[in-house]
Amino acid sequence: MRPHLHHLLQASALAAALAAPATAAADDVVADLARDTPIAAHGGVVAWSSFDAASNRYALVLRQGDVTATARTATARRAFDVSLGPDTRGRVVALYTRCRTATRGCDVYRYDLSTRREHKLRSVSSPSFDEAWPAQWRDRVTFSRRARTRVIGTFDHRPDPRRKGPLLACDIPFVKTLSSRAPSRRLDRSQCGSTDGMAIRGDTIVHVAGVSLGGAGSESQVRRLRTRGGAAVILARTGGGEGGFSPFTSPSLSKSSVWLTRIGRRERAKQGFLRIDLRSKRLTTVASNLNLAGRVARDERGGFWYVQGPEDPDFYGVPPLCTSPLEPCRLVRASASPFSSALRALLPRVRVLADGSDGPVTFASNPVALSGDVSRAVVRGGTVVARQPVPGVVLALLLTATIDEGGPFTDTARTATTDAAGGWSFALNPPPPQAAFVVFSPVLRIASSRVGVSAVSKMGLSASGGTLTGTVAPAQPGRSVQIERFAVDAEGRLPGGEQICVKLPGGKLSCGDRAWATIGQAPLDAAGTSFSTTAPGPGAYRARLSAEPDAAGRPTAYGGLSPAVVVTG
Repeated sequence: MRPHLHHLLQASALAAALAAPATAAADDVVADLARDTPIAAHGGVVAWSSFDAASNRYALVLRQGDVTATARTATARRAFDVSLGPDTRGRVVALYTRCRTATRGCDVYRYDLSTRREHKLRSVSSPSFDEAWPAQWRDRVTFSRRARTRVIGTFDHRPDPRRKGPLLACDIPFVKTLSSRAPSRRLDRSQCGSTDGMAIRGDTIVHVAGVSLGGAGSESQVRRLRTRGGAAVILARTGGGEGGFSPFTSPSLSKSSVWLTRIGRRERAKQGFLRIDLRSKRLTTVASNLNLAGRVARDERGGFWYVQGPEDPDFYGVPPLCTSPLEPCRLVRASASPFSSALRALLPRVRVLADGSDGPVTFASNPVALSGDVSRAVVRGGTVVARQPVPGVVLALLLTATIDEGGPFTDTARTATTDAAGGWSFALNPPPPQAAFVVFSPVLRIASSRVGVSAVSKMGLSASGGTLTGTVAPAQPGRSVQIERFAVDAEGRLPGGEQICVKLPGGKLSCGDRAWATIGQAPLDAAGTSFSTTAPGPGAYRARLSAEPDAAGRPTAYGGLSPAVVVTG
């Protein structure tokens, strides 16, 4: 990106863009994130991990009220599986695990926010097993422990009472009463699986587990456990396979509900903020109307935090894990519960409302206008009820490699400023043969989704006797067109007998490009707008202008294809 973009930073535009709508309280940014991270909230405190690219390590960050500070503790190789909860005196403490390596030698640690000191919880840290996802509620700590367990079979991961089945690595939930000398209580692990989050409140524990079903199948389960033991109750489950996988994650507990979300994508799996009623098991989903990067947190006061990802998902529709070169992920505090009827204004977004083309491919002779707006969605629950325009924002038009690639980006040196309605527009006249564009706000560090533009020459062809004449627009002097002849017989076969066409009802043939053979070239005239040649005999003909590629295979000149004409003499 060229240095001149830095000169686009304008204080007035920033102030206008961040002004909250008059009709709704606005969600606000707590921190920019270079990587997705688990988040936790309790007692007016929120915790997360901050990634440092230079050291490739994570620091634990805590925010109390409006004060954000890095914890006085060592950094880690991976994001902290942090939770927040009350200790025996009701003070907020942070629990997480530390590991000797990236995945092994993991023990439970507690950080005291009042003394700003960390210490290992030796009563729950085993020298032989790895712990993960610890959480505390007053005198009790829950966590999972990784162990190898014999299961019934490859496709049945329930524990094998005969202990003869295959060995699998399983995460087993435990609970420990800190004031008791009794060892940690092993809870029902149900099917063998991995842990994707744990929460505890009073006598209730929630364990989110991922279970492999063998082959390409998998399942995510939300399990309710009791600290006194007993069988696990599955509150919700969702499958995975060829249609994608959208597992549950980030559980928080209130007296009556589990609050969480999903990550990934799966057909028919609703994304957003999730609530599961502990009594009825009813699952309620509130659409987020934004790209959740995967983590949410709710504290006992009803406050919500979430990680918002960039606008543009990757090619497979999965939000990127905070690695966009244009905009970071953001830790956001919701101005109200997404499940309430209160109006909320989301963060500003750059929207593309029209690409100005005739369809997937447009004629290069027609001007193309990219247009859209910068606005905040105002939502009530999961429904967008209004949009708040953001005027005065300077936008840059960036060029990227292809519609399928999120970079590298090249500055086109073209800018636009949003009007009173938040609208913007970029005219592409003439449009490029093929390109993908992104509209970017350097001030707000937000970008639109990628917009692909494909343009071709408008070509005409006519026959007069044995003479073929044609036109090309726009002009492309110095180039030649290919003359093609329909090369299949009435049954849709090539001269060698290969059947390449499909006969439709009524006898009409449906044929692809293989049915046409190139028989010659016709140079364009000096102006690059017309050509003429002689047909070698009766038949159907058409003219083609190739799209000349660069070293990366991207077109650098317009291609095109004329309608077919018939020569009879």
